Amino acid sequence: MKTRTIIVTFEIEDNDFVEQKLFDNVQCDSFKDFKVLPDTTQLYESDSKFREYCIKVKAAKRCRDDYINNQKLK
Repeated sequence: MKTRTIIVTFEIEDNDFVEQKLFDNVQCDSFKDFKVLPDTTQLYESDSKFREYCIKVKAAKRCRDDYINNQKLK
């Protein structure tokens, strides 16, 4: 069987109850990963090295995605 991976990012209020409800609602057999990331807005605005890393990560993801899409996978 052919599969498809879908990645979704939610930005929610900083609230444990809301996070738990979201986690409970995405549970299913195909569920693979759930990560909680800290708010890095202030770090991004104040730290040029972190901002540089973010730009590099975004470019690397774009290159990876372009490579995958150019393989014409069936």
